[in-house]
Amino acid sequence: MLNKFLKRYEVHIKNILLLLVIIFIVYAPHLQEGLFRGADDSFHLSRIYSLANSIKNGVFPVKVHSYMCYGTGYGVGFGYSNLFLYFPALLICLGLSLCTVYKIYILIILIELCLVTYFSLNSLTHKSSASLVGCIIIMFSNRIWWDLYGLMSIGSLQASVFMILAIIGMYKFLISESNNASTLMLSTGFIGLIYSHTISTYMAFSVCACLVIFYATTFIKYRRKIIKLMKAVICVTCITTAYWLPMIEQMKKQLLKVKAPWTWAEENIATMHELLSIHGLGYMPLFMLCLSFIIILYLCVQKKWSLIELYRKGSFSLIALLYIAVTMCYPEYSGSH
Repeated sequence: MLNKFLKRYEVHIKNILLLLVIIFIVYAPHLQEGLFRGADDSFHLSRIYSLANSIKNGVFPVKVHSYMCYGTGYGVGFGYSNLFLYFPALLICLGLSLCTVYKIYILIILIELCLVTYFSLNSLTHKSSASLVGCIIIMFSNRIWWDLYGLMSIGSLQASVFMILAIIGMYKFLISESNNASTLMLSTGFIGLIYSHTISTYMAFSVCACLVIFYATTFIKYRRKIIKLMKAVICVTCITTAYWLPMIEQMKKQLLKVKAPWTWAEENIATMHELLSIHGLGYMPLFMLCLSFIIILYLCVQKKWSLIELYRKGSFSLIALLYIAVTMCYPEYSGSH
């Protein structure tokens, strides 16, 4: 029985062992003593510690972190979901240090990201080698390393796991006739995104909206797909009620400090020169757009693809290039100095 299993999944087992080495390489800097300094380190570490403090005091679920703002409390939980932080917070309640808990949580996220990326790509391409290459590209991408060692943004890092599920799930939903598995991937992806990181949710939604537009002709033909997509939207909306309903209610009653106009516009607006500098988006998005244009010319002239063939066959490749361009930069931090 075991020999049959090993023989059947031999390629996947070898790839997973290689991915474990990749995870070790990415995670290795965390094996040293202490923690790295990042732009958001104090904020996210205080989220975890104050969450544990509130749980010790019998508060659950936690919306207002009483430990923050010099003990006066701050409503981080209204705009930034704490769902995935309850696990590290519970580890602190069990006696582990904040430093140890953070490193354990980061390792778990990297394992999740690696496995979800590999098996999601494998379900799409049905080629283990392509899935392995795609997973390695994601693990060594600028976004992942910037989240780990530049920003220490655990919300964005956690959302990366579900962003892949959401986008690949949407693509499979649009091109396949059997939509049950892809609908589950799509729904799970957006549920995790909403409970992880709002900006990443907007990014994934934008890519999925582009996919729907590209495949609008085939999507409209099948009413069952429209009904299934509406059911998925309703399901995601209901499951995430615990996050967005208190947030909307809070915003109607009282604005938090981060929502109020307490800063100058010049501090949050980047010029075109800053956007194209190494401190901004860089030239990568522009390069990706030019590369997409060259690919379109090649397919139309050399391969003699018609506009319909280009629309049907090349749309996902173009979306993938644009997605890489987006995820390799951080527009929300492009104006920081």
